[in-house]
Formats: sequence, C-alpha cells, structure tokens
Amino acid sequence: MRREPLKPDNKTLRWSLAAALLLHLFIAVVLLSLPLPDAPPVPPEDSISVEIVSAPPVLAPAAEPLSAQAPNPPPITPPTPTPTPTPTPDQAPQAGAPVKATTLYSAKRLADPRSRSARLSLGQLARDEKIIQTCNLEAMEQVHQWNAALQPDFVVAYTFADTKLAGKTLTANGAAIRIANHWFAMRYTCRTGEAEAVTAFEFILGEAIPEAKWSEYNLVVQDEPGD
Repeated sequence: MRREPLKPDNKTLRWSLAAALLLHLFIAVVLLSLPLPDAPPVPPEDSISVEIVSAPPVLAPAAEPLSAQAPNPPPITPPTPTPTPTPTPDQAPQAGAPVKATTLYSAKRLADPRSRSARLSLGQLARDEKIIQTCNLEAMEQVHQWNAALQPDFVVAYTFADTKLAGKTLTANGAAIRIANHWFAMRYTCRTGEAEAVTAFEFILGEAIPEAKWSEYNLVVQDEPGD
C-alpha cells in the first residue's frame, strides 16, 4: 500500500515563511554593519594650465610727427617787383597810321594842385618854348593812355631834327621819349589854342634807340639831382 506524502498544514507553512524572512533580515543587518571598502583613487585628468590675464587696453596709434606728415613748406620768397615793360615793335603804331587823341590831358594835369611848380615854370618861358613843353607833357600822357603799361617820364622834342612851329601847330618829327630808363623814337603833331592849351594831338611811337647812341644825342638815363 503506497504512502501518500505528508502535506504540511497551514500552521506549519506559516512558521516556515516567517523563519525564512527572519533569516533574510538578519543577513541584511549583518551586511549593512560591515565597513565599506575605500573607494579607489580617481586618476587625475589631463588638463592645460590656464592663467587668466586681463587684456591690455587698446591704445590708439600715436599721431605722426609733423615732419613725417608732410615735407617742410618752402620758404616764402617775397615777389620780385615787375619792372615797367618797354614797348616792342608790335606795340608801336604802324608808320603812316598815327594815334589820334580823342581826349586831351595836359590841361587837367597842369590844373592839379600838385603841378603848381610846373605851372610857375611854364609861365616864365617864352611862347615857343612854352608850347613845346606843353606838347611834350601831352605826349607823355597820350602814350600812357594808349598803353597803360607804359609810363613815360621825359620827352625831348628835337633829338633828331628841329621842331617846326606854324602858327599854333607844333610838328616834332625827330622827338625821343624815355620809358623805364629806355629811349624810343617818336613823332608827334600838337595843336594849341588860347593860353597855349593843347586842342589836338596825334603821335607815332617808334623803335628803341640803341644805347650806344644815347650819348651822341645827349639822352640821359636818369635826371640829374635838382632837375
């Protein structure tokens, strides 16, 4: 006859489970009470040494010295006075085509208060010489008015030929006029009226007179003191 295995009853089963649970709890308490092993040292990491340095201030570039910016300015040279130009052949009227005055100036020039001494001198001259000197004055004014760059300062009416006076008309075909210390040949016809005032005038300005001939015709460069 086969024996049936014994089946634990409920009471026995409960005690078995309780004993196993107590055993697990005991083992857990023992494990927790054991000292923990030291943690292995952490190997050092590779690193780059970094030093924090404040950035230097950004400086504006220094201005270049004046000597490097531009070359030294050239020295200031005072302007050279421009000498009074002398007439050239192309400035002189063509032969046979005299310049006829449209305005007369000698009377106005003599009426100027600054010409008092000239008026007194003319008043002491003989009639013929007074006409010559008055016409010479008109000759200088007419040349200057014709070309403002020319400033005559002396006229000799009879340098190359004697003057001719017919009534109140003076003809000077051999005159010479001084401009900027140079002498030029000149011809003019001058008509006068009352008190020997000029009423009509015409002239031709010729070429320069060679300096070698100045002494031959008694033409001076500058007036002597007191003239």
